[in-house]
Amino acid sequence: PGYHVLEAGDTMLTLAVAPGRCFSVADASGAERARLWALAVQIYALRRTGDFGIGDFSALSQIAVKAADQGAAALVLSPVHAGFSADPHHFSPYSPSSRQFLNPLHADAHVVFGGPAVEAAAAALDRAAEIASLERAAMVDWPVAGPIKLAILRHLYDQALPRMPELLADYQAFRNAGGPALEGHARFEAIHAVQFGADPSRWHWRTWGDGLDNPESAAVEAFARQHPDEVGFHAFLQWVADRSLAQAQNAARSAGMPIGLISDLAVGTDGGGSQAWSRQADMLIGLSVGAPPDLLNGVGQNWGLSAFSPRALIRSGFSAFREMIVAAMAHAGGVRI
Repeated sequence: PGYHVLEAGDTMLTLAVAPGRCFSVADASGAERARLWALAVQIYALRRTGDFGIGDFSALSQIAVKAADQGAAALVLSPVHAGFSADPHHFSPYSPSSRQFLNPLHADAHVVFGGPAVEAAAAALDRAAEIASLERAAMVDWPVAGPIKLAILRHLYDQALPRMPELLADYQAFRNAGGPALEGHARFEAIHAVQFGADPSRWHWRTWGDGLDNPESAAVEAFARQHPDEVGFHAFLQWVADRSLAQAQNAARSAGMPIGLISDLAVGTDGGGSQAWSRQADMLIGLSVGAPPDLLNGVGQNWGLSAFSPRALIRSGFSAFREMIVAAMAHAGGVRI
């Protein structure tokens, strides 16, 4: 709504019809609350039983309710963007694979499947003791916790989901609604797992070759046909993450927060990630974002982050940027840019 395509001969342009003013904090809070305050949290610093020692969206729900009880209007988050499932060592939320999708390691399968199903999966894989150890640890251990959590989620995908018709229908509806963007992300994750698993030097999609570096290629289509369960699993991860984050925002609002969650948009995306691979025409592939020299670092910094191409954004009516903001606001009352 609000965006229109105008055609004049061979020329097409996007027209954005904006409202007279933006929706404001005052609109969200109402006139009765003159001053508001918010609490900032790093999700991986939160703890609850069942979070694998890395924090999750249910821990976020819990602290949102407690903060609301103390009068907080919002909860400001660390970025929750998608990382690289095949590489648990690449875990920085500020160097994501995609800013359009979520980090499934923060998902809580209990929200979707219930406690008994998740506990049964942990028991079937004999991982309960390891999970308990991770939750007792003082520090986050991403390289250990990540693969264990993904293994539990994979067991639920393979064994539990097919036996739950209502959940299966919801997953399929989510996947259909996600369209080409979700399919592209899921394909990237599946291909990345195969390429990186076979040879760590093929971490970046530009090293894949054989047509796999082009999301529109016949090679990528063939891969998707040959590995439907792998691609489907990564779409499943986004479904569980989406439902978990939605529950956290619902909990925050139900507890009385007028705004609820405020999502955080990372500065850019990793040039080797899903968003750069799937939207190559929209990105400055050869660009690396960083910081200029300062007193602490005389040669400056290279963050390895890619960014949108201004010319491509203009040509597309800023569609890539708009889709990213829509994703950031899907289960949030605000976004920090």
